[in-house]
Amino acid sequence: MSSNANTSERRLETINRLFTAARDEFALQGISSTGVNAIVKAAGFTRGAFYSNFNDLDEFLLSFIAYEYGIIRTQLKEVEQKVAYELAQSFQTRSGEVEETGCSSTREGASTTGEREWAGCYSERAGANSSGEGATDGHNIEATADESSLPPTIAVHAPVGSASSTPTPPASSTPIAPATDFSAADPLWIKIMQALQQTLLFDREFVLVFTDLALYAARNQKFSKALLEQHNLLIEQVSELVKLCFDSFGMSLLVPAEECSRLLVSLFNNEYLRGMLQQGATSEGQISLSPEFLRHSLPYVLDAMVKK
Repeated sequence: MSSNANTSERRLETINRLFTAARDEFALQGISSTGVNAIVKAAGFTRGAFYSNFNDLDEFLLSFIAYEYGIIRTQLKEVEQKVAYELAQSFQTRSGEVEETGCSSTREGASTTGEREWAGCYSERAGANSSGEGATDGHNIEATADESSLPPTIAVHAPVGSASSTPTPPASSTPIAPATDFSAADPLWIKIMQALQQTLLFDREFVLVFTDLALYAARNQKFSKALLEQHNLLIEQVSELVKLCFDSFGMSLLVPAEECSRLLVSLFNNEYLRGMLQQGATSEGQISLSPEFLRHSLPYVLDAMVKK
């Protein structure tokens, strides 16, 4: 490895540590009350480590906003991969055929989730791969299907500098999966709910800081623009996931996918905020989507947006 590569790797590690320390301090005392000294002390660095990467605290905060939204987009990419996998499985079930590309739910001799050939199956339809181990949170929705058939998840907090390709929705010629009725009795919807519940996991600190970022940006015009840009990128990504699902179900939306996505993001934000408040100020651990939200609230909203 070249010296330039080593330097770049060390720089990324330093920035990640600064961001992690900043989140801890922001959660503890708020963004407006946290200065450079508190961040570098929590990260175990000197002020030199901070100013060798950022000109000032404002530049740091702008980069931090992109970092926090990057964590969400990384998880959404994993959700899209899982949903595409489940849709592909539904296509297979409907056609009764196993594709010649090797897109079977399990390759010969495979015994664990991490060994399953879902990645190759998704790659054939959507141009993306992923691998890893599954994650659960203790509040999983009961499924009629074997949970071991779920595709794996990836790390929750992707560091700066990590690479991940954005999945592409299946082509319009892709067979249509059986339409879901968004009910807890629908096996396909159960799988989609599991993908959401097991992948979109955020801890209390993350939700608290994410909420504080919005308030801080509302009071500071410079950061309002940056936050809005990141939010719009998030909406675009959610829109692709919405179109992937509804197009595959052969359903038409009453509203544009972007407007549907804005409503869904608002619902999810409220759900995570509710979860954080329910946990209490001293609680730790992941805040997951509640079964009630996935079984009732979300299905009702989605069903209301479908052309009958």
